[in-house]
Amino acid sequence: MQEADWSALPERAAEREVLADDPDYTLTKMSAPPCRGPAPHSHPHKQLVYVLRGSGAMLVGGALIPVHAGSVVEVPPNVPHIMHHVTEPTEWLEYFTPGREDWR
Repeated sequence: MQEADWSALPERAAEREVLADDPDYTLTKMSAPPCRGPAPHSHPHKQLVYVLRGSGAMLVGGALIPVHAGSVVEVPPNVPHIMHHVTEPTEWLEYFTPGREDWR
């Protein structure tokens, strides 16, 4: 999808379901319809993203990374990032270490 195409997508935050959580890690399942993500954010947690189905692109730092089912993206601590745009219904897992105390 070209930039002109995704820029017309509605802005929407993904839906989150916490699957597992303790002080050492948090695992969530995220889902979103075709959309643009909100503004990038950062946090002190290391994050891994695994795309289960769908496609789009993640913005990590200044890099726009295409993603699809089977993609893995590493987000270092304190680096601005977001699932930048989703081009079809998409689901992904997010693993954080240490755990996301702000979601408890």
